[in-house]
This record gives sequence, structure tokens and C-alpha cells, in this order.
Amino acid sequence: MLRYILRRLGLMVVLLFGVSVLVFMISHFVPSSPEAANLSQSALNDPEIVAAYRAKWGLDKPVWEQYLIYMKNILVNHDLGTSIRTGRPVLEELQQYFPATLELSVFAMLIAIVFGVAFGIISAIFQNKPIDQILRAISVSGVSLPSFWFSLLIMNLFCKVFAIFPSGNRYDPRLYDPTGGTGLYVLDAISWGNFSLLGDVLAHLFLPALVLGFFTMGLITRQTRSNLLEVMSSDYIRTARSKGMSQRRVVIHHALGNALVPVITVSGMGFCNLLGGMVFVEKIFSWPGIGQYAYLAAVNLDFPAICGVSLLIAVVYVVVNLVIDILYGVIDPRIRYQ
Repeated sequence: MLRYILRRLGLMVVLLFGVSVLVFMISHFVPSSPEAANLSQSALNDPEIVAAYRAKWGLDKPVWEQYLIYMKNILVNHDLGTSIRTGRPVLEELQQYFPATLELSVFAMLIAIVFGVAFGIISAIFQNKPIDQILRAISVSGVSLPSFWFSLLIMNLFCKVFAIFPSGNRYDPRLYDPTGGTGLYVLDAISWGNFSLLGDVLAHLFLPALVLGFFTMGLITRQTRSNLLEVMSSDYIRTARSKGMSQRRVVIHHALGNALVPVITVSGMGFCNLLGGMVFVEKIFSWPGIGQYAYLAAVNLDFPAICGVSLLIAVVYVVVNLVIDILYGVIDPRIRYQ
């Protein structure tokens, strides 16, 4: 197992190098210019200002030379560059915005896994019965509804009509100041023993996590149902039933373990997709996460920030894939890695 993990980590380095090349080249070949996105019209009319701007950010050099400088800074100085838009180090900004996205993604996946697996089990047990039809309709809705439309619907319903949840941000800045912690406010509030802050953070977290988790929940529900139905038609399940085992024992102790292996894959990929595709949800709920940061970087052609976000998401994908492969062997003892 250790040799397998080391081999995967070596492949991760190669993959990240390829991602850095592709992202750097594609972002620099976009038919637009950072000067037009970041300078005023009067500054654009002054060639000296434009030349000084390009020299300051290294845009006057060939693309290949810019890439070599970028990689040298990463490997030697552990520096992802400086944001053209804000003038701050990209690494610091990623450390600022990523905890918000990570916290949101984790809670969204908790909602998706708990309800998705539960709905899938119930749907498989009561196959073709009314409860099965209802849960299948919910799962199809989760996969089909656009996230931005569902976000607006949920916000209007629970924030304006019923006024149950707050409409944006991660906490109420008029009441709390959770700075100085890890940036994961739920863990910070628990470690500080500030349960008033914990309640406020969870209230702000619930709706965007529900919207993001709804899509992945639909996938997990359908995957769990189909896998469980396939496993429950196996010979060893029929043998267990013939011995007089209860339905609950057959499903939980015999069928569910084998059915969950593909579900782990769906859950892992769903988690990665949440990190890379939550721009609309973060924008609508004013969530200060990596999605909003990536959007502003793309709009302003902030090359260092674009590359930094892309490398971060690539690292998450590779690490999650490695964790998924390891979990295969934990859940199914028949799977062994060399």
C-alpha cells in the first residue's frame, strides 16, 4: 500500500505540472489584455503608463519566459505570484478564501451523503412503490435543476417569505468577529466554546450547503438505489434471506457494504465538483469563497490568481482520488493494491 501511495504521489507531481502548463498557456492566449481589464480609459491612452504596467507584471516578456519565472518562484520560493487585481500574494489570498469554500463543501457533502444514501436504501427496499417514486422524483430534480435558479428559489422562500435564515455572508458582522482562528468558523466556534457564534454560522451555512448538496444528493440516491438493487439480487443475499434473516440485517450487514463502493466514487467526484463549480452559489449567497475569487480573477485576467486557483483545485482532485482508492480497500477487503 505504501508503495502504491508513493507512486500516486509521484504521478500527482507530473499531473500538476501538466495542469500548470495548460492553464498558464490558455489564460495568456485569451484574446484580451489585463491592461484593458484593470486600467482606466485615460491610462490606456497613455503608452508610457501601459508600458510601465506591462513591465511591472512581467507581461512584456514572452509567454515561455513568464512561465519559467512562474515555475521558478513556485519551486524555489514557494510563491504563487502576486495578484494583478489586488497586489497581494496569491498564496495569502487562497489561504483567506479557501477555508470558506472547504467548510461549505464539507457541509454540502454531509447533506448529500446522509440523505442520498438513506433515500437510496429506502427507494431500493420499497422498489416501485409510492415512496420509491417520490424519492426518485426528488433525485431527478436534484440532478436537473440549475443551481442558480434553485439558489434564488431557496433564498426567496426561506429568507424573504418565511424569514427563517439569513440571506448571505458567513456570519453576522454586527454581532461577531471570528477572526484569529483557522477560518473554518464552525470548528473555531466549537473550540472557543462560543455556541452563539456556532448557531449564527450554521444558520448562514445551511441554505448554500443545501443548494450545493441537492445536486450531489440526487446522484448518490440514484447510484445507491441501482447498486443496492443489483446486489440484493445476488445469490448470497438470497441465501441469507432463506436462513430467516430480517430485511434490515440483510441490507445493512450483507448488501450495503458491496453497494457502497461505486457510491464512494460518486461522492468523491461530487466533492471535487463542488469546489470547482460553486461560482453561482457563492455569488448569490455572498459567500466569500474560492468561487467568487476565481470569478473576479477571470474577469480581470488576473493570471497569477487564475493559475493559483487552478492548481489548488487540481491538488484537491488528485488527493480526493487517492483517498477514494484507499477507501475501496477499507470497505471491500477483496481489493488490494500493489
